[in-house]
Amino acid sequence: MQALTSGDRSSPIVVAGFNSERFDGRNLATRLAALDYRNVYWYRGGREAWEVAGLPTVPLVPQAL
Repeated sequence: MQALTSGDRSSPIVVAGFNSERFDGRNLATRLAALDYRNVYWYRGGREAWEVAGLPTVPLVPQAL
């Protein structure tokens, strides 16, 4: 997250899981807030709701950790 925000902890960040049944997005939002990121938003409906709303998406590309 440090690299994605260029170290700016006030950058807005939207997190989401796959759908409203999973809480990985909420868990990430909680962790980012604990790390002092101040503008973290959880999109509760997840990626499914985001797509249904017609919001912009990019392909998901799994990456090795």
